Amino acid sequence: MDKIEKEPLTTDTIIGSRKIIAAEFRKFFKNVLGDDYEKYPLAWSVIKSSSLHKGKSLKEIIDECRNPTEQKIPKTNLITSLSYSEQKILKPEIEDAIPEVLSGDDKRIALGLVNYFRESKMKPSFHLNNTWKGVSKGKIIYSVLVGCNSGESKWFHRNKKWLVRLWLDNISEYENTLENEGLRDFIFAHYHKCVYCPNKADKNNGRHPKTITILGEEVTNFGCWPLLWVYEPDDAAVEKIKRLIELERNAR
Repeated sequence: MDKIEKEPLTTDTIIGSRKIIAAEFRKFFKNVLGDDYEKYPLAWSVIKSSSLHKGKSLKEIIDECRNPTEQKIPKTNLITSLSYSEQKILKPEIEDAIPEVLSGDDKRIALGLVNYFRESKMKPSFHLNNTWKGVSKGKIIYSVLVGCNSGESKWFHRNKKWLVRLWLDNISEYENTLENEGLRDFIFAHYHKCVYCPNKADKNNGRHPKTITILGEEVTNFGCWPLLWVYEPDDAAVEKIKRLIELERNAR
């Protein structure tokens, strides 16, 4: 049986008029918008979920992409309100997101910590929705979440405005230093406790909570890695975060 060739997409094609696969949309947008077509959030949205745009002609889509006043992601929108797919395209800087969510001392502290990361050659790069990460010696060492009280993560982050997470993979290497500098209490105050997972254990294959050993002490309510989750740190907590990062970097 001869293979039936599909008519190529044109600006007159109506989304939903026939089955159109993502590869066809990609080819069309590349031809019309250029090699950097993925920078247009609306084009990306059509590629990922064309059903959301059913009934529109591709001419309408192209016009909206080219006309800033018709963009689905206007410049006036908050970065932290965008979806992961939208943020992935835009790759926003964390300094632009922080003022949307934080003010006063919280804003000052967060921006100061980000400046420390940059000066220490661990610049924050976009990672996940509202999340930026830093890498040391090829491995993630921290991540910062901004606006983590919105969307599906609301229950998970307990309605906090921002969060710093630390990957202390080699904590056993500097255990004595933690004891000598009085950081042990900070570790146990901020290790990732499994707050909500126990009620969901059956749905999560029983993986939470976990029993692990931290600095020689067994804890039975650990959630999941990374080890430390510091919500809305104050000045004193930020200094401890910096010290822990320094110790971890030296141990890697």
